[in-house]
Amino acid sequence: MKLVLVLSILSLTLFAQDKEAKALSHESALSAVQTGGNAVSESYDFSTDTSYKPGTREYRLFGNYTLAYADDPEVEGIDKEETARNWKVGAEATQDLTEKVGATVGQSYEGNEFAGYKQRENSDLGLKYRFIRTDKIKSSFELGYRYTTEMRTTRDDDGKDVFYFNKANLYFTISQKLNEQVSYKFWIQYLPNFTEAEDYQINFEPSLTVKMSDILSLRVAYKGQYDNQLNPGVEERLDHTTTTALVAKF
Repeated sequence: MKLVLVLSILSLTLFAQDKEAKALSHESALSAVQTGGNAVSESYDFSTDTSYKPGTREYRLFGNYTLAYADDPEVEGIDKEETARNWKVGAEATQDLTEKVGATVGQSYEGNEFAGYKQRENSDLGLKYRFIRTDKIKSSFELGYRYTTEMRTTRDDDGKDVFYFNKANLYFTISQKLNEQVSYKFWIQYLPNFTEAEDYQINFEPSLTVKMSDILSLRVAYKGQYDNQLNPGVEERLDHTTTTALVAKF
């Protein structure tokens, strides 16, 4: 079901190509790795991001899906075991208030049962400040409020599995073209939790992209997701993913 949602977003972005070229930007990335022999595993990662800015208002659709399996060929009778599955889809709108300041509103849904939650529903409202926005370098900072509804994979001692949180959303990003072929991007997000002070999160991702043609590029990225207060049954605070993906951008 989640994969269908992500693919639906991709279809919408492809359909939107008929609109003004200067107002529309789209990027999709896909990576797939399979190994065999003594170690058997396969992993897939797909992401898509589309923005449309016809005037002073910008609309954005985004999504990603990660799936991984592993198998031990020495253990008979056991098929592939799922080792990772997480997804996220969302929409966002930004209204320019001044040349550098914009107001944002967004809605997103995400899931990661290996991190102890079936689904998180995030409602965002905030302000974005653009430090710089040129053809070569872009940098901005967002400060906002987030309301989260979280459905966990296990119930607590009171039998509850749905929880509600009030959070702040602090997000910084910078991207730069080093030359015509090479560019980098870095973003970091801090989510302090006002409802449970110990349950803050830090997400971040540095990436390097090498352009191969007008549309296709190769990207290497490392994404980290740190959760200071673990859900029941979860052992590691930091989830991290390293991907080498083929990127289509236009």
